[in-house]
Amino acid sequence: MDRALIYHVSLSVVGGLLGLNGLSEILGGETSLASLLMAIGGFGIVLGVIYDRISTGDSSESAPDARVVRLALLGAVLAVAGTLLETI
Repeated sequence: MDRALIYHVSLSVVGGLLGLNGLSEILGGETSLASLLMAIGGFGIVLGVIYDRISTGDSSESAPDARVVRLALLGAVLAVAGTLLETI
């Protein structure tokens, strides 16, 4: 499978979950600097990934090393697991 695609999807998942977590805290009434920065940073990661996918014509140029891709994938799995555990 395409390493660049796996890397970008993994980063998008982590950024999206981070942004949604911060946004849910803000909408829940717990407005703090940490919540605001989580929301901004998370959605900034997603926007950065979208920009990188659009601006890079050849996906092999933006594909990092296989170890980095595996770490990003592990981070996405842990972020999903943590979000599921938090909502239960």
